[in-house]
Amino acid sequence: MKELNGIKKSLVLMIILNVGAVFAFGFLLYEIRNKIRNTDEVSYKISIERTENDSLEEAEKALKNVEQKVSTLDTYILKESDLAGFLKTIESTAKDLGLTYKNEIQKIGNAKEKDQELKITFSLAGSWSKTVAMLALIENLPYEIDVTNFSTRSFKIEEKGGGVEWKGDIMFSVVIVK
Repeated sequence: MKELNGIKKSLVLMIILNVGAVFAFGFLLYEIRNKIRNTDEVSYKISIERTENDSLEEAEKALKNVEQKVSTLDTYILKESDLAGFLKTIESTAKDLGLTYKNEIQKIGNAKEKDQELKITFSLAGSWSKTVAMLALIENLPYEIDVTNFSTRSFKIEEKGGGVEWKGDIMFSVVIVK
C-alpha cells in the first residue's frame, strides 16, 4: 500500500507539474502573442512616420525648387524701386550707341494697386542701324516689355555735309510691381 500511495503521490505531482507546465506554456504563448502584436503596431507606426517623413522631404525639395524658380522669375519683374535703374540702363545704352534721345513716361493704373503699367515713348535720332539696334536691345531686356509701336523717318542733316539720319519713336509698356 505504501507503494500505491507513492505512485499516487508521484502521479498527482506529475499531473500538477504538467498542468503547471501547460499553464506556463499558455502564459508564454499569450505573452509572445502580445509582444508580436505590440511589435506589429510599432512597426506600423514607424512605417507611417517614414511615409510622412518621405512626404515631408519631397515637399521640402519641391518648395526649394519653387523658391529657386520664383527667385529666377523675380529678376524678370521690374519693381518700382528698380525703375530709376531701368530708365538709366535704357538711356545709357542709347548714349553708348551714339543716339540722341528723349523719353516720355506715363503711369497707367491706380497708385493703390499693386501693379502699374508704364507707357514709355523713347524718341531717338541717329543712324538707321543704331536706331534698330536700340529697338532690339529694348525688346531683349529681361523684363515683361510690350513694344506697341516703332516708327522711323529720315531727315537730311545740313550741318554734317548733307547726310541722312533717322528719327525713331519706340513706344513700349512695362509692368512695375510695388
